[in-house]
Amino acid sequence: MIASFAVLFFVNRGKQPDLVAGKGFVLGAVAASDSNHPQETYMGSDRYRKIGDMLDALQVTVYPEDKVKLFPDPELGMGSIISIHRATPVIVYDGNEQVNYRTWAGTVGGLFQEKSIEVGDKDLVNPSLATNISNSLVVKIIRVTESQITENTKISFKTIYENDPSLDKGKSKVKTAGVNGLRECIYQIRRENGKLVSKDLISDKIIKEVVDAVVIRGTKVLTANVATGVASYYVRTSRMIGACNLVPKGTRLRVTNLANGKSIEVTSSGGGLRGDRVIDLSTGAFEALGVPLSQGLIPRVRVEKVL
Repeated sequence: MIASFAVLFFVNRGKQPDLVAGKGFVLGAVAASDSNHPQETYMGSDRYRKIGDMLDALQVTVYPEDKVKLFPDPELGMGSIISIHRATPVIVYDGNEQVNYRTWAGTVGGLFQEKSIEVGDKDLVNPSLATNISNSLVVKIIRVTESQITENTKISFKTIYENDPSLDKGKSKVKTAGVNGLRECIYQIRRENGKLVSKDLISDKIIKEVVDAVVIRGTKVLTANVATGVASYYVRTSRMIGACNLVPKGTRLRVTNLANGKSIEVTSSGGGLRGDRVIDLSTGAFEALGVPLSQGLIPRVRVEKVL
């Protein structure tokens, strides 16, 4: 019976097995005419009465998909010839998971049907479902999902300021309250194996208009009348300053040329001017009242203390 095998090999791992009949050692043979479904033949020892024990002794693994035949029955105590017809191993990467299968299917599509592997319309399979099964074939399934998401973005309002000469300087009031707007963006999302691969904008619209705030700011300067009289200049500088005997140094003063209505604000630099003058300005301040330096004097100005 052993002589009928085309190829023989020792399965026992260790020393060269003793081939004397009845010692319980085993021999095996492999027929590789079908690389996808090789057939293996082993001789189980007569010391075992169950096929599982024989296979354990042979250190041979049998998978549920493999087809196993044996003769005679191990219960007879004569030893058994074990024939194993192997299913084809295939590796499938399903999304992010690796699964090892063994199959008798002829194509990838047949494998999926045999193993109840469902593929969605948008899922990608490589190689294709029509590809013939081969030993240790690797099949990759990319799970594809597509959906739409909506993202709303706030549009911040701006603040616009308007001056009001009738409102005291330093005061303000709200003319129009600001309201934030809202933009709606809709995206087409594509994920492969749970990973985002594309995000395409398909809609962009304003669903709430923005309203800018309008704030009124007062420009009216509060003053207290100090004096009316003649103004001159005393120092050449662009600084807005003026000497005045009537207020302490550092006081803010509003000076108005009563001939043309022009007004400026200066800081008092102290006193010490002639008694027939109410203020002695810098050249910059003097010219800002619309009078050339060659005129020398401004006959009538009103000096007020800025409160």
